[in-house]
Amino acid sequence: MSRDNILNNLKDNISVSNFRREKAKKDKLKNVLQSTFAVILCTFSITGIVFARDISVKVYENFWGTGNGVGHAMEQGYIEKPEMEPEVSSTVMENEETGEKVEDLDTSVKVDELVMDDFNLSITFNVTLSDKALEVIQGEAKDVWEMGFPDMVIKDEEDYVVFMAPQQYKNYDLDSEKVINTGINTFLEERSGHTLKVVYNIYTGSAHFPKSKELNVKFGKINISKDETIDTMSGRGEITLTGDWDFKVDVPEKMYNRQRVEYVQKSSTNKDYTVESAIVYDTGMEVGLELKNVINDLPVERPTTPEIEFLDSLPKDNEFSLANNSDVYSYFSNKLFYSDEYKSYMKAYDDAYEVEVYLLNSDGEKFEFTMGPRENGDKDISEDRKSLSYSAMYDLTKYDMTDEITVVINKNGREDKIVLERKGE
Repeated sequence: MSRDNILNNLKDNISVSNFRREKAKKDKLKNVLQSTFAVILCTFSITGIVFARDISVKVYENFWGTGNGVGHAMEQGYIEKPEMEPEVSSTVMENEETGEKVEDLDTSVKVDELVMDDFNLSITFNVTLSDKALEVIQGEAKDVWEMGFPDMVIKDEEDYVVFMAPQQYKNYDLDSEKVINTGINTFLEERSGHTLKVVYNIYTGSAHFPKSKELNVKFGKINISKDETIDTMSGRGEITLTGDWDFKVDVPEKMYNRQRVEYVQKSSTNKDYTVESAIVYDTGMEVGLELKNVINDLPVERPTTPEIEFLDSLPKDNEFSLANNSDVYSYFSNKLFYSDEYKSYMKAYDDAYEVEVYLLNSDGEKFEFTMGPRENGDKDISEDRKSLSYSAMYDLTKYDMTDEITVVINKNGREDKIVLERKGE
């Protein structure tokens, strides 16, 4: 179909209202398909996907939502309960909803629990509110839905920034080489009497936390909310406590003197399968695989249609360009998503990336893909579109490792095993 014919058909046969009605009907399906549409040819990341088909032999409590590996390490004593005096600050407390403002309140903060490894820094903060503060809240601690420290900065003794609230970056002249790129999730662990305990799960991406011996915690605001729709981490909250909290937390030797244990490949049931890296940490095991010759006939070009190509070629000021009329583009994209050609294309890539991996120690215990806040799992298709590389963290810790560890791989309907042995000193 020529460009002129396509344009005339758009003008003569389809009104914008028609596109909007069609879009409304298929919105739910569109959202599902568009998430699939974003698959990149050479890189694929996953978070929180369970690979193994059956349940692990050993299941540890998932402490703080950081993963069973972290939970098991904590059960084995990999946790610190600092003996520290509360940091007390004279506080101004303001309720934005009522306008009430109270000065000279004492609000104390201390750290109850600490876990730090290469990838996780989890801290339980204990905040004690005064009677007057509860009056401003107009309730008890149990009525609080969320609490956060929107300007908190945590540095170690070598001036590494192990955490900084996003709003604070503009206030510091930072050495980028000493800033750890982190993510965070938080939740209130306890709400009773005058006490609020909030857990901060801080985690890294590809970087490792330094082997810090002490953490210096500093913040000047505590946001409190009784409304579940308000994010106190973003600097909002019906109630704000303003003060000055600045204290040090000692990291125990077992955490700052942590060592990793490397494994190497001993044997494989598939000559095309190799383990590129295998490292056991206190709270998990990271495994990297190279699976050669496992992909066949992967399509190179993503399907399209004459209409979509035409719309992509239009100048921005055209009434049917994507910039001016996303409904039109969505309409033709949805039609493409429904086509057999596109479904076949997506299935080919789904099949190429599909792999199930789990670990076994010599005691026969099975260990799964780590489920936690940290992004986990990477897959890459090679340039020749024949091989797949894979890496992920698993819940096998130093407390579970044996002299040999088996990596079980299910790919293309076949199960293979790679036996690892502990690397000599």
